[in-house]
Amino acid sequence: VEASGNAATLTHAAVLDYAVYRIDSSSPCCSGRSITGATGAQNNVLNAGDVLPATVTMRDAVNVTGTPKLVLNIGGSSKEATYAGGSGTTQLNFVYTVAAGDNDANGVSMSAGNLLLNGGSIVSKNNTIKWAQLDMRDAADNASYMVDAASPTVVGVNIAGATGAQNGLYNTGDVVTAAVTFSEATTVTGTPQLGLNIGGTVVQANYTATGSSATVKNFVYTIAAGQTDANGISVNANALALNGGTLADAAGNNAALTHAAVGDNAAYAIDAVSSTISAFSITGAT
Repeated sequence: VEASGNAATLTHAAVLDYAVYRIDSSSPCCSGRSITGATGAQNNVLNAGDVLPATVTMRDAVNVTGTPKLVLNIGGSSKEATYAGGSGTTQLNFVYTVAAGDNDANGVSMSAGNLLLNGGSIVSKNNTIKWAQLDMRDAADNASYMVDAASPTVVGVNIAGATGAQNGLYNTGDVVTAAVTFSEATTVTGTPQLGLNIGGTVVQANYTATGSSATVKNFVYTIAAGQTDANGISVNANALALNGGTLADAAGNNAALTHAAVGDNAAYAIDAVSSTISAFSITGAT
């Protein structure tokens, strides 16, 4: 209203968009995330040193400073994947190198709220929005990326059986079977050996697929003439050797070959020494 009381006319011309004052109040936070591949996997299983890439897809392009982290869930443990690139786009890339001891039989997953700034920033490309932490929904276990970075270990060694015993003794040509049990399924190439202690002398039993299972590997030895062990066969500590072969799990982790000693087993006493005539005499006549 002017001084004389006349009301102002409120009509006016339009004002065009003014690019200096653009407004973006919607968060360009995540529209998706995924494990995007891996290097070194064997049978869909990753082991120590394999590289696991992951991608976070933003709704809008963002600029990144510093080194944000993406937290992966590997077997219930939080593992941080490091930012690897993507600033200026909608695709942010992260990588994690599998460490010794990592294990996840169900596959890698991601928990909610697992994108962390780690002292850096993720800002919408027009610089209108910044976050202290970015929230995301859970991502379920991905069975295509299971993790096994633990080596199989020997959990037991025993004399499992033998053929040909007479009066509780084994002699020339009889076959002794020893068994090595591992903590997980292992595959074998070549002919690993297990040293058996017979009467103080170590002889080598050879791996055989016969009777072996995923976790139990059998080794056989044929008793030779002249061998004897009244106390029974024993196995020295750490008597398992590759002999140019391999023992590994599905992920390619080589088995640890160390194991405890196995004492004399009286059920497998050896006498492969033939009796000889030590003296001959005529003791009388009628």
